[in-house]
Amino acid sequence: MIAEALLNANSYYNFAERIGNPEEYMRLTDYILKEIELSRTPELEKSRKILERLKRRDIFKFVAEAIVDSSTFRFDEERMKVDIISLAKPDSSENILQLSDFHIAKSTNNFGFRDKNPVDCVNFYNKKDISVSFHVKKNEISLLLPEKFSETIIRIYTTDSKKSHIVREAFSRYCEKFLQTKIGPVESNNPLEINIKLKRGISDEPTPSIQFHHIKKSTSSPAEEILSTSSIASQF
Repeated sequence: MIAEALLNANSYYNFAERIGNPEEYMRLTDYILKEIELSRTPELEKSRKILERLKRRDIFKFVAEAIVDSSTFRFDEERMKVDIISLAKPDSSENILQLSDFHIAKSTNNFGFRDKNPVDCVNFYNKKDISVSFHVKKNEISLLLPEKFSETIIRIYTTDSKKSHIVREAFSRYCEKFLQTKIGPVESNNPLEINIKLKRGISDEPTPSIQFHHIKKSTSSPAEEILSTSSIASQF
C-alpha cells in the first residue's frame, strides 16, 4: 500500500528526476509519508486516502493465489488484469471491476539457480585423483529430489473488500483458462499461513475432539488395571 501511495504521488514529486539529483535524492526520506499525510494538495488526495486506510488497518484484502511453473510462465501484469476483468461476472452495476480494484503480486521461489538443479553445476572430485572432476546424476544422489526446482506464486489483492468474491471468481476462471491450474483453497491475509496449508495439505475443517472419561480408582489387581487401560486406549 505504501508503494501504491508513492506511485500516485509520483506526478507531484517526480521521483524519477529527483533520484538522478543527489541533493534532491537525499531529501527522499521516510518523512515523505508524513508530508503526504499532512498535505492539502489535490494531487496527493489519492495517496492521502491510502495512507489513512493503512493507519486504520483497512489494508488491501488477499483474495487468492495460484502456483505455476516458472520455466513456462511469462508475467504481464497489465495483460493479466485485462483478461481477469473480461472474465468477471459482476452481480450488479456497482460491482463492475476496474483496473484499480485489484493488484497482482508475483514472487518466485527456487534453489538459487532459477529453474535448474544447482547440483548439476557442482564439480565433484575423487580423492584418489583430484585432477579430474565429474558431475553426479540426480538419481545417484537421491530419489526424493523434486522434479521442478522453481515455482512462481501469483497473489491477488483487492482494494475494495466488497468486490473480493468477484475478483476471486474471475481469477479462478483465468487460472483454468490460461494457466491450466486452480487457485488455492485457502482465504487468508497471511501468505505464510497459506503456503503452509497448501503444501502440507492442512484442512480448515475443525479437528475432531477426543473425549476422555474419568476412571474411578478400583481395587482390582495391577494386571486387571493394565487390561482395562489397554481396552480403553484401543477405542481411540
